[in-house]
Amino acid sequence: MKHLKTILFLVALDQITKLTVFFTMTLFEKVEIIPYFKIHYLLNPGFAMNHTISGEYGILFGNLIFLGIIAFLILTYIDFVKGKPTMNLIFYQYKHKKDYTNTPMTFSISMIVTGGLGNMIDKVFYGILLNNASKEAPFKFLHGQVIDMIHIDIWHGYIGSIYFTIFPIFNVADACLFVGAMMAIYCEYTAPRLK
Repeated sequence: MKHLKTILFLVALDQITKLTVFFTMTLFEKVEIIPYFKIHYLLNPGFAMNHTISGEYGILFGNLIFLGIIAFLILTYIDFVKGKPTMNLIFYQYKHKKDYTNTPMTFSISMIVTGGLGNMIDKVFYGILLNNASKEAPFKFLHGQVIDMIHIDIWHGYIGSIYFTIFPIFNVADACLFVGAMMAIYCEYTAPRLK
């Protein structure tokens, strides 16, 4: 597992930044680091891109879906680095016919797994450990809110009556998910095709 150290390092970095913000800032506090780059402490109660499902157990249902997807990605990563892709990657392996144990695609999958793990830790444990479950949550386990803090503030404002911002507020795990997804798309479109 060539990228296991990368995964562990980035998950640790994600958790350290989140816990640092949690223990040193107040909710909604903003600190400008340099022009256009701020640390802005927010909580994200949704399960993916702040999406929620209504109802008393809606967030729990969304979180369980999210956890299932992350578990699937972890198992896919484990199989992928062993050279035995699971069903979602069998077509990729067939189409490109190569060993995947040391490719940019394995690195991109490791970045996606890192992002999923980082945010999954928040969802599963932070409701209990940091007491940050939303008030609507029926219980704290699996109802933690994800801590977001990185704000690239190039432009924000209203267009008509609708508020827009160029970059959402995110965290290290979100950045890993985004980079991993972009790398996977790049790998898919630049890999040689079978004739």
